Amino acid sequence: NTVAIVAKILARRHHVSQDVAFTAGILHEIGTLELVTYHGRAYEAVLAAHREQALTEIQAEQQVLGIEQAEVGTALAR
Repeated sequence: NTVAIVAKILARRHHVSQDVAFTAGILHEIGTLELVTYHGRAYEAVLAAHREQALTEIQAEQQVLGIEQAEVGTALAR
């Protein structure tokens, strides 16, 4: 996960916990992980829409699924 790796690098530079930063970076994408794991075929349609219609991933998620990964991640966190 790119976000997790970058978070860890930034944490090292700012002398804060690299483990906490890495974990936060992983959790940043928890909604996507949920969608891909439990709704894989539907998420394939999201990725196709993203490529073929030049949509952002968030726009494609909204169009295909009616929800975006951030909303799923928020629900999981709650």
